[in-house]
Amino acid sequence: MSLKFDYYDDITRLNPEPLSLEIRRIVNATCLFIVTFYMAMFLNHLISGFSAKTMGYDPTFRYYEVADLPLDWRKWSQLRILVLYSSGPIFVLLTGLFSWIWYYRLRKKESILKPFSLWLSFNCIIFFLSCITQVVFGTGSYSSPFYTGFSVIASWYWFEKPIMGPASLFGLGLIVLYAFYVTNSFLELSSSASRIKNYYGKRRFLLYNVITPVFFGGAIILILRANKDFITCLTAIFCAGIALFVIWLRSMPKIIGLKIVNRDTLDFPVYLPIGILLLFLASMYLFFEKGVML
Repeated sequence: MSLKFDYYDDITRLNPEPLSLEIRRIVNATCLFIVTFYMAMFLNHLISGFSAKTMGYDPTFRYYEVADLPLDWRKWSQLRILVLYSSGPIFVLLTGLFSWIWYYRLRKKESILKPFSLWLSFNCIIFFLSCITQVVFGTGSYSSPFYTGFSVIASWYWFEKPIMGPASLFGLGLIVLYAFYVTNSFLELSSSASRIKNYYGKRRFLLYNVITPVFFGGAIILILRANKDFITCLTAIFCAGIALFVIWLRSMPKIIGLKIVNRDTLDFPVYLPIGILLLFLASMYLFFEKGVML
């Protein structure tokens, strides 16, 4: 009778990294998640506001909404609705795709921009897919908090809920597919290939560097945005949770083709991301809370 010895499992379990390092990574990743989440939401409303301006309206832009749009339905048309409520999400999707390309250009380099570009890509793509996923809840429900984005477009084009149900399921399917492919990208943030050689190592890395930051970051965002586009934020975070569940399952089998750089891209002083986060949030509230006329 022989016992199978797993060297990588042994060094991962018996030589865990210092708790202070794990906490520093959690704080850094949480700050990156919050900042990039706000950036995705900010870009969505900003582009929607500029779209409204190009159509001759005088909108007021806030970081969480586009206000002062005409309430008279006669000033709207199906084409105007399509342009206004699709331009923001589509621009955010393009930002996410370009950020993912940016990440792949950085994946073999020692750069702290790697986790930033990856989190920006993740939040932008998940936001767009969450807009598709929630469309069934808002279509035709004019007083519903889900009546926003693609739901408004579907309602103006007279689509019924039974038709939009498959569209929402399609959005969920795209989230699963995206999570399946982005798993490698998150694992590549590890500073040591040996620590993610087995399931235990990958699970530990994802728990401390991806799942926990989204959990804490999502809770902070929902508290800050309690009365400001709360449902949109909640839906996006819920869809991010679905993606994380798929990433967790995806990490079980052996994954090959990872590009690991021997440098911890999440191990930098916590005052840097915390300072950026506080500066970013302060600018949002100081300059865009009351609104800016476009």
